[in-house]
Amino acid sequence: MQSRNKGLLLAFISSVLYGTIPLLGKAFVHNFHPLFVALVVTAVVDLYFAGIVLWRKDLFNNFIRKEIVWVVLLGIFAATGSIFAFFGLFVSHATNAGFFFQFETFFAAILAFFFLKEKLLQSQIRGLMFMLVGAYIFATSLFYSFEIGNLFFLCSAFVWGINDIIAKNKIKYFSPFFLAFGRNFFSLVVLFPIAIRYVPENLQKLEIQDIFYFLLYGLVVAGLILFLYIAFRYIKTAEATSYQLLSPIITAVIALFIFGERLSIMQIAGGAIILIGLYLMAKKQTKIL
Repeated sequence: MQSRNKGLLLAFISSVLYGTIPLLGKAFVHNFHPLFVALVVTAVVDLYFAGIVLWRKDLFNNFIRKEIVWVVLLGIFAATGSIFAFFGLFVSHATNAGFFFQFETFFAAILAFFFLKEKLLQSQIRGLMFMLVGAYIFATSLFYSFEIGNLFFLCSAFVWGINDIIAKNKIKYFSPFFLAFGRNFFSLVVLFPIAIRYVPENLQKLEIQDIFYFLLYGLVVAGLILFLYIAFRYIKTAEATSYQLLSPIITAVIALFIFGERLSIMQIAGGAIILIGLYLMAKKQTKIL
């Protein structure tokens, strides 16, 4: 498989996992404090990554490299993004999150242009615009009114866009496994003193099925981060993150099979526009804008 095709496939797998996040996240926020959820999910994800990097024996050597300061920043931004996201889910709707999280792709593309000098093909720019319009149509047939939750979602998307740029730039210094572990390790360091006060009261509400769902949620988050970081090795930032614009479709398909929720005509139309945009993003051209 060619390197670019491999990167696109990994980005697609990441987007499939990404599409489950609003549904799982909304369920958790209903039962637990957002900061407790962010802390526990981050800890679970880090346990998965710790097992991988210990097995690969590239943990301790990477901690003493001077580039580690960028991994620390990854953790700080990841923690900040999680806080914004879970508070947004606490006061707003999962459907809104599914749309506004997509702005991560646009923030990442703009930042990559200025800081990484990544240029996009004309077809890719058109593809991004198609996908954004499609995501908007898919998510709602009307419009999003201004809500504080939507502002949280946008802030989260911007912070995660910064994270994408740092990860893309530093993937040459670290393995994607250590980069993902370091991001979550330092994110946990940031979240712990902020969220520790909510741990006792939320632990009292924790049941066996909640532990299973936390482990599942953590596995999904670990997978989407890892696949995205590996994809950064093969394709541009905007190409890798653009697949996340498929997540509204993926979320709706999962909801269809699990909850029996039907797609409206507007959602079908929006999904078709997203797929057109994805085709424009993925196809090869030689002329660069």
